[in-house]
Amino acid sequence: MDDTFDLPNEFFADWSNTDSLGLPPSPNSTNYDIPNTNTISEDGKHIPIPNKSPPCFIFLYGPLSLPHVLNRTLSLTHPPELQRAVINGYTQKMFGPFPAIIPSPSKFDIDVVYGMAYWGTEDDLPALSAYMRENYKLKKVMIRTGVEADYILDQEIEGWTFVWSGLIEDLSEGSFDPSLFPED
Repeated sequence: MDDTFDLPNEFFADWSNTDSLGLPPSPNSTNYDIPNTNTISEDGKHIPIPNKSPPCFIFLYGPLSLPHVLNRTLSLTHPPELQRAVINGYTQKMFGPFPAIIPSPSKFDIDVVYGMAYWGTEDDLPALSAYMRENYKLKKVMIRTGVEADYILDQEIEGWTFVWSGLIEDLSEGSFDPSLFPED
């Protein structure tokens, strides 16, 4: 016994006007020539579409303050632009070879942590959080930066940094050694 049967030609719709996937056009849609890359056309030239995530200032210290580590972590297509920066009211300890910052025990903002500021986007924060792992939490801070040649840090901008959230007794005194994080 044959389990197939022939359908009459009228059963099939006219598919002669289909798109590249073989699908018929929707009556409510228009076909647009959209490039298959993340670009937009301007006078016949393709330019990158700007990132749609809100920009944010990020204070980095330790390995993430090294351009090659930041570049690899964020999969950047260009070297990151970093500038010297400080945050007040925090002190730096060490968690093995990794620095960790904690709120200063002083009631005054005399303690300072030195690092680098990166103008990124909120899309960067998950990748940075994954690098920093569970012992660090994102926190809003005031980042001071400014004229590098004179080391005058006269601009203050709200941004993000990673503050230690693990056990304080896991931290020790010491300083960050960039040579432990060489470029490949």
